Amino acid sequence: MQLKNGLTFLGKTLGLLGAGYVIYKLFATYSWATIVSQLEEVALLLPLLFFIYLIATLLGIYGWHRIARHYADRPLTYRDSFYVV
Repeated sequence: MQLKNGLTFLGKTLGLLGAGYVIYKLFATYSWATIVSQLEEVALLLPLLFFIYLIATLLGIYGWHRIARHYADRPLTYRDSFYVV
């Protein structure tokens, strides 16, 4: 358990250090005005991205609903279940 916690801490620390390095290189390479202008261009895509996200969410809900209805109508027998090896 101690090894797992240590590795989790190491992974999170490396992730934060990596994100900090990316931000440092970003601000070292580009000016604040350049970064803001790029973010403004990305902001123009947000309505399209939100629409795609909404469609994907609704399709996911519909798919899980179909799966749940299928298994409610025809439940698995023990022979076909995950627990039988």
